[in-house]
Amino acid sequence: MDFHFLLDGLKDALVAMTLTEEQLEIPAKVAEARRLWMARKVVFHSWRHYFAARMADRISSRKVMLATGHSNGAVFESYADHRTEEIFQEVRATATDAFGGLIPFRP
Repeated sequence: MDFHFLLDGLKDALVAMTLTEEQLEIPAKVAEARRLWMARKVVFHSWRHYFAARMADRISSRKVMLATGHSNGAVFESYADHRTEEIFQEVRATATDAFGGLIPFRP
């Protein structure tokens, strides 16, 4: 899959969060909001950080790390073999709760 599809969606979501509905109709305001986020260096990998940060507010960091693959040597080895379907089901349910209004999740 071409990641630009997701990156464009991220940029559109950021612009929509920045502006009011009325401002979204003004091309100059949209361009200004896009420049703001570009200056903040929001990139495709930002999706992963955003997801991880929002999920960590809702479930244990360990579960988020398992779901996102964040790890470092010794820590990762201590729990890597404990990934279970139950953890991923909880992460999916929490992601649906956190992002259901933005991204449609299929059961």
